[in-house]
Amino acid sequence: MRLALALLLLAGPAFAHPHHYTDQQVSLTLGPDGVRAEISIMPSDLKGAEIFAALDADGDGTLSAAEMQALAAGVLAATRLRVDGASLPLALAGVNTPARPEMAAGHAIISIRAESPHVPATGEVLEFSIAYDRFDPAWSVQPWLAEGFPADGRLPVIRRRDGNAWVTVTLPGP
Repeated sequence: MRLALALLLLAGPAFAHPHHYTDQQVSLTLGPDGVRAEISIMPSDLKGAEIFAALDADGDGTLSAAEMQALAAGVLAATRLRVDGASLPLALAGVNTPARPEMAAGHAIISIRAESPHVPATGEVLEFSIAYDRFDPAWSVQPWLAEGFPADGRLPVIRRRDGNAWVTVTLPGP
């Protein structure tokens, strides 16, 4: 199931299919270049037009870069990344702009990309949570390790809570 969902995210809006709920997911990747969060909001065919209208602040029928930046800022304000208890900022790396027809049909994916240059080290505990609830309170956070990371190949311990909206990843110690 997760593989099918991952392929859907990779395939993009052209291959998405209508669903009857707003699906919100985070693909959190830890690697030698830092931490990346791909935050995806997939409105349903029942809510797509309503969500589009909520984002289209000026009512012109298109989502401008400023409107999408406002959404991204709101989402990132409700997102926390901590390492060993210390907060780390996530910098916005990009946001896509879906079109109204695709959102209304439930075929669009709003994707917000954020990054931190912090490279997780052995023994660290990384916490990630998201509480953005403008469209739906439910989130699913899936942590991933970049290929070849960590270099020793040992797997981390992953713990979840808050219905998968919060995850800790503990990298194996020395």
